[in-house]
Amino acid sequence: MKYAALMPMMEEHATAENLVGFGRKAEALGFHALFASDHVVIPYEIDPVYKGSADGQFPFPKEGVIVDPLIAMSVVGMVTERIKVATAILVLPHRHPLLVAKQLASIDYLTGGRVILGAGVGWMKEEITMLGQPFTERGAWCTEAIDLMRVMWAEEKTSFQGRYFQIPDVGFQPKPVNKRIPILIGGTSKPALRRVVKQGDGWLPSNATFEMLEDGIATLRGGCERQGRDYGELTICLRARMAFEALDTRYKVMFVGSEDRIVDNLGRLDEMGVGMVLFEPVYKDYDRWVEAHERIAEDIMPKV
Repeated sequence: MKYAALMPMMEEHATAENLVGFGRKAEALGFHALFASDHVVIPYEIDPVYKGSADGQFPFPKEGVIVDPLIAMSVVGMVTERIKVATAILVLPHRHPLLVAKQLASIDYLTGGRVILGAGVGWMKEEITMLGQPFTERGAWCTEAIDLMRVMWAEEKTSFQGRYFQIPDVGFQPKPVNKRIPILIGGTSKPALRRVVKQGDGWLPSNATFEMLEDGIATLRGGCERQGRDYGELTICLRARMAFEALDTRYKVMFVGSEDRIVDNLGRLDEMGVGMVLFEPVYKDYDRWVEAHERIAEDIMPKV
C-alpha cells in the first residue's frame, strides 16, 4: 500500500513557507504523493447538501484561503525530486480542458513525469454554473473533456471533434513525459463508477465508509468484467480524514483513535485491494498537523 498527504494549500496552513517546507518533508518521510484540493470560489449561498460533513453544511469558511491546485503542484514539484504531485480532486467543469491539459502536461514535463490527475464532475451547482458550464450536463461534459485531454497528450498532430469541443489540427506541446497522465476518477455515484471503468486509471473516493468501498469495488469489478477490462489495472486511492483522538468537528472523520486502531483499519483496506490512502489530518494547528504526518510515516506506515 502507498500513502499520500495533502499539500498545505488551504486555510491557515496555506503559506509559501509551509507549501515548500512540507513538500520536502513529505518526500523525506516517504510519502508517495502530495495532493491539492480545488475550489475557485466559495459562494455565500450554497443549496446542495455537502456529504462530507456531519450536518450536511459545507464547513469551509467563505474567506478561507485556497491556493489554486495547479499553482500549488508547480511549486511543490519544483522543490522536490521524487514525490508525485496530484489533485484530489480537480473539478473539471471549472476550467476549459484544453487549458487544463496544457497546464498538467507542462507540470509533468518539468517534474520528470510526476503528475497524477484526480478528476471529478463537482457537486456545487453555484460554483460550476458561475464558471460557465452546464451543471445538469456536467457528466457528459467531463467524459468528453477527459477524451480531449488524452488526445492532446498522446498525438503529435492533434484534433478533436465532439459535442462540446471542436478542435482543428493543432500543435500541442509539451507532451507529458509518457504521453499520458494517470487519471483517478472521484465520486461514488453510479455514473462516476462507470467513468472509472471506461476512462480511469483508478478510483478516488473521499471519506467513504468500508461498506461504500466494498460496494464500489464490487461495482468496478463487475463493470470491468462486462467491458472486458482487467480490474487489476485500476488503482483504488481513498482520501480519508483522520485524527489520533476524538475531536469536536463538523467533518466526517474515517480514522479516529490510536495508532494500533488506524493500523488495523489500514490492514482491512489493504485486504480489500485499496492501493493508496490519502491521509487528511483534521488539525487546524499547523505544527500538530505536521506532527500527525510524522507519526503516520514513522509509527503507522511500517506496520501495515
